Amino acid sequence: MKLKEKLRSLNGDVNERNLKREFEEIETLNIELDHKEKVLVIITLKEQLNKLKGKAVFTEVVSLNTIDPDLLKVDVAPLVPKLRKNMTAHTDYIRHTQDEAATLREIVESERLLSPLNTSLDYA
Repeated sequence: MKLKEKLRSLNGDVNERNLKREFEEIETLNIELDHKEKVLVIITLKEQLNKLKGKAVFTEVVSLNTIDPDLLKVDVAPLVPKLRKNMTAHTDYIRHTQDEAATLREIVESERLLSPLNTSLDYA
C-alpha cells in the first residue's frame, strides 16, 4: 500500500511540475507578445508624428528604369551526378555559365548607359 501511495504522490509532483513549467512558458509568451505589440504601437505613433510634422519617410523605393526580372534569371542547371567527373560535360557547363554571366553583364552595362544616375546598378 505504501508503494502505491508513494507512486501516486510522485506522479502528482511530476504533474504539478509540468503544469508549473507550462504556465511559466505561457507567461513568457504573453510577455513577449505584449512587448511586440508595444513596439508596433510605438512605431506607428512615430510614423504618424512624422507625417504630422511633414517629415514623412517613404519606405517604398520607386525605380524609374525597371529591369525585366526574367532577363536577370540565370539558367544554370546542376550537373547530373554521373556527368560530374566527365571533363567535356564540365567544360560545357562552365562555358554555358560564362555565357549567361556575359549576357547579364551586357544587360547591366546597357542599363547603366541609359540611366547613369541610377546608383543601384553600381552594385550589380
